[in-house]
Amino acid sequence: MEERGLGDYGALLEKHGVDMDVLPHLEYAHLAEMGLSIGARLKLLKEIDKGLRETQHQDAKKPSGPSAERRQLTAMFCDIVGYTRLSADLDPEETRRLLREYWKAVKSITARFGGHIAQYLGDGALIYFGYPAALEDDAERAVNAALALLAHNQEAEGHGAADLHMRIGIATGPVVVGLPSQLKSRPEDALAVGSNVNLAARLQAMAAPDSLLIDDVTRKLVGDLFVLEPLGEQTIAGLEKPKLVFQVIASRLARSRFEAKSRSRSGIFLGRGTETTLAIDAWRKVQAGACHVVSVRGEPGIGKSHFVWQLTDTIASEGFEVIQLQCTPGQANTPFFPLAEAIMEQADVSPGATDEEKARKLRKLVGSQLDLSSEQLVVLGGLVGSASNKVAAPMANPAVWRKQAFQILRRFFVEKAAVRPLVLVVEDMHWCDPTSLEFLQSIVSDSAPAPILMITTSRPDGWQALNAPSGKDTKLFLERLTADDTTGFVKELLGRDAPKAIVDLIFERTDGVPLFVEELTNVILEKDLLLRTGHGVELSRQLDMGDIPSNLQSILLARLDRLGEHKRLAQVASCIGRSFSIDVLAGVADVGETAFKEGLEVLQSAELIHSSGGLPSRQFTFRHALIRDAAYGTLLAADRRDIHARIAEVMPELPNFDSLLRPEDMAFHLARAERFEEAIVRWHEAAVVANYRSASEEAIAYLKKGLELLEHVEGKSRREALEFLLLIELVAPYRSVRGFAAPEVGETTRRAIQLADQAQDVDAILPLLYNQWVYVFVTGHRDDGDALIDELFARCSYDQGNLLRMTAHRAKAANEFLRGRFSSARQNFEISVGLYDPKYQASVTYSIGLDALVAASGYNALVCWCLGDSEAAEENMDRALAHSARLDLAGSRAFATYHEALLRGVLMEQQDILVKNGRLLQKVGLEHHYNMWLACGRLLEAMGICCQKPSEHSIKLVDKRLEEFRDMGVVYLPTYETFIARRWLDLGKAREGLAHIKNARMLMEQFGEVWNEPEVGRVEAQLRLFEGCEPEVAEAILRQAVGVAKRQQSRSFGNRIESDHRALQEKIVSTRNDLFA
Repeated sequence: MEERGLGDYGALLEKHGVDMDVLPHLEYAHLAEMGLSIGARLKLLKEIDKGLRETQHQDAKKPSGPSAERRQLTAMFCDIVGYTRLSADLDPEETRRLLREYWKAVKSITARFGGHIAQYLGDGALIYFGYPAALEDDAERAVNAALALLAHNQEAEGHGAADLHMRIGIATGPVVVGLPSQLKSRPEDALAVGSNVNLAARLQAMAAPDSLLIDDVTRKLVGDLFVLEPLGEQTIAGLEKPKLVFQVIASRLARSRFEAKSRSRSGIFLGRGTETTLAIDAWRKVQAGACHVVSVRGEPGIGKSHFVWQLTDTIASEGFEVIQLQCTPGQANTPFFPLAEAIMEQADVSPGATDEEKARKLRKLVGSQLDLSSEQLVVLGGLVGSASNKVAAPMANPAVWRKQAFQILRRFFVEKAAVRPLVLVVEDMHWCDPTSLEFLQSIVSDSAPAPILMITTSRPDGWQALNAPSGKDTKLFLERLTADDTTGFVKELLGRDAPKAIVDLIFERTDGVPLFVEELTNVILEKDLLLRTGHGVELSRQLDMGDIPSNLQSILLARLDRLGEHKRLAQVASCIGRSFSIDVLAGVADVGETAFKEGLEVLQSAELIHSSGGLPSRQFTFRHALIRDAAYGTLLAADRRDIHARIAEVMPELPNFDSLLRPEDMAFHLARAERFEEAIVRWHEAAVVANYRSASEEAIAYLKKGLELLEHVEGKSRREALEFLLLIELVAPYRSVRGFAAPEVGETTRRAIQLADQAQDVDAILPLLYNQWVYVFVTGHRDDGDALIDELFARCSYDQGNLLRMTAHRAKAANEFLRGRFSSARQNFEISVGLYDPKYQASVTYSIGLDALVAASGYNALVCWCLGDSEAAEENMDRALAHSARLDLAGSRAFATYHEALLRGVLMEQQDILVKNGRLLQKVGLEHHYNMWLACGRLLEAMGICCQKPSEHSIKLVDKRLEEFRDMGVVYLPTYETFIARRWLDLGKAREGLAHIKNARMLMEQFGEVWNEPEVGRVEAQLRLFEGCEPEVAEAILRQAVGVAKRQQSRSFGNRIESDHRALQEKIVSTRNDLFA
């Protein structure tokens, strides 16, 4: 009405109860009843209709947003103690006056500290800090506001007001905040729902008169900024578990907010070498007699205070004085506040000190340094009093008092610097009051400069610079940590063995902001998320929104709230992911083109996102994952679900989106949209692609996500069908990453076989049974292996292309080989090779991860050598190598390479092959993420180096690599133990060698792998002889080995033993001849 020149009608409409809800229904007759003339009625109806249409048009252009959102909030309840009794004792007019003064103070102090009065509750109030707009230090502001309310109330009593007492409770936590259904417009009317709001009310009810209670979350957020009295765990009505409660006594004087809030933080040096050098150079100039300003700028959490603390700690260690001036948001307009606080700290004035105590300590402080008159002492006392809002300036002329205050403060600092160069640190200068800023500028601009180094810290968006003379200032802008700096920082916190994957994750989520790095790392430690497994250290679960530390929530929400109406665009983008396409966002955001472009510009200028690539398919990325998580965390579950559903609809429609190449994107959004079956199918597709690219870790992650969704699928048959689909894809990546002997492989294949039998899926049975056999084979469960082989043979009636029969013969041959039954093993291997048909092998090779001809030929090469047929051994090995090269499949190439090393490097003792093939296997393992082949390669390389340069160190390296290899299975372990024993023999260390022979025999007994038992006996005999045993003892061992070799038909091992035996017999005969000579 006012905008249209119809303001006079506003009061009339209000008088008749016409508000915005009623206005669209207003008619001509209604206006007549209000007493308006015909012209006024027509004019008013015309303008109302025009205004309503414009409003609807504007509303249509606004991005749709949720009626509620999630966020962190600090809630404060304040209440008058005994108000009922008080109102009964006082005259109603006096009660009214008292309440008006009380509410005036509540409103004024709440506004001063950035709070929002959400509700008036009789004689109490519910106040929010963190909504409608979050600030970085909401918890601190809430406590300061509460203390200011209590102080104001006490002052009012001291001036003759009625005996009014208050009690206050504060609690911080996550809430859902939104508008009640009857309120449609104003965010100020929103109400928060969360346990911390109820807790604040309970704490207020528990508090003693004129006291403030806070919860533990708030206590952690405010650090040591306040003097607290722990009240221990308290039982709270309506809550199951007791809560830690603290009473706030007063503000604590601290050299800086950093010191007060960082006493529990690390003192790790963060580098900043260049910046430190420039600052130290400035300090050297001050020591030479100059006044110099070092301005340190950077975003919140970048480490400004940490940098200054490390710098001044170094200076203070040399015996120089550092005085801290701490600016605060609540006193940004309180004259002299940081200066007065610094004087109070210098005088050792404690919080809550009386005016008399202040005066006494101030006289003691300045008496030794300044010769002040009684009038000047009054000025100084008034300055300190004004900082706490208790003592007004005592002189009638404020200008004169201010001038004298400047003179006294100047003398205080300058005369200190005259004795020895001084450092003045002005923390958070963006909150410096104008009077203090003017005084500091006068120090810097003085024509006779004092040797003072003035270090200021400030945020980029709140810059208040001191204008220093040319050459007298150094400007430092702190950048985010590099990946290398972050790695060093995290390893200092987690330990030097912190895995690279976790360090990289922390850097990716924090983008090198030091505070974020430290706090996220601490979350990992405090929540015990590090899990030590046989494969190293990893996270026990993925980090999620709930892992954003409380003290970072306020910082991140404050940045989002500053976006205003464009925050919705950030929320929608956060649902797409850390990185998002402009095309997807435009299709989902549902705003006009102009508003969309404006929103992107605002998000970029706020440095929340950055772009890469060019139009029209430009990509955007959130600067760090935590800001994305914070935006995502503000959305309610239903709102998130709807946005993800819309994304899943929009993405396939984009011309540049190939759903076959990015199924994981679709799976993620479908799952969040609660379209679970579709999501499971997409996770499976993503795993298939990942397996094809040898990205085994990713494939496992995708399939696990699919398995987690099964509980949401209705119908047992459908659920089991989807489970089977996932499990058969999961075996191969588990084997690649965890190894053939991993329990996950056995569990997965067992369950998949069960499901395949239920579904009567004959085609799936073969690879599953074989994979299960491989698991029991490498874990040494020979009897279980026999049972599975029998099952393979029993199912041959359903065989197509002899796949089952070929696999059964190969599995039987491998079992026979380990048991030392070489003739049977060779026969079965050759049958298996004869049944090989490439036409039927492709799908099975993919499922098993190994070509059947390569496997049979590689094993058979070892068997033929043991039987003494070296020519056949070479032929089999060459066939395995050539065929694996033609196929060019990583698993098959690795198998052939490994078994060539065993045949030619270990058995035939062509030791150069060990190093060469070991390195080839490591390359395959690294390129294709095959941990098993990586472990095999490292072991073989160490064995080769040990043969070339035998030493205790090289042998111990083989032993170390063998320990790593054990996670991959037990096959060939006796062979490797015997190899190490031989190397100890080379060094003349019989005792150490015999310990490994003992290990080999124990393993043979435990797992039934006896194919190299003759070699074990041969090496043991040599070690016993070297140890000094009687030749007859060694001969007995060799005779036993010969017997084993004959039983196995192992000509190669037998020939070696016979050679040793003959040499030993010759030695025995020679010894006897010497005795009887």
